Amino acid sequence: RPYCASHGVGSDEVQRAQKAQSNSVTIFSRIIDRSIPADIIYEDEQCLAFRDVSPQGPVHFLVIPRKPIARISEVTVGDTQLLGHLLVTASHLAQKEGLTQGYRIGKK
Repeated sequence: RPYCASHGVGSDEVQRAQKAQSNSVTIFSRIIDRSIPADIIYEDEQCLAFRDVSPQGPVHFLVIPRKPIARISEVTVGDTQLLGHLLVTASHLAQKEGLTQGYRIGKK
């Protein structure tokens, strides 16, 4: 079984990630194409940001790329600009949401 330091040996999350396919329909692709509703707070040609339906804090939003990326191991040097754009967008939205004392950026 795969090992993931943050989740322990045999993580189900790791196994799901390994089975993910880039071209499969995901909840994120369905939010992007508007086939399921979301509280969208920002969008541009590269990404979309929306509030989490089950927030883990007073402010909880996700910033996702429009380009499907099933696993971080699939990113290439060609994705450098996109990944930087996601971080800059997250920073801009955090400031707009009043998060001036710091915040966490994670992955889903």
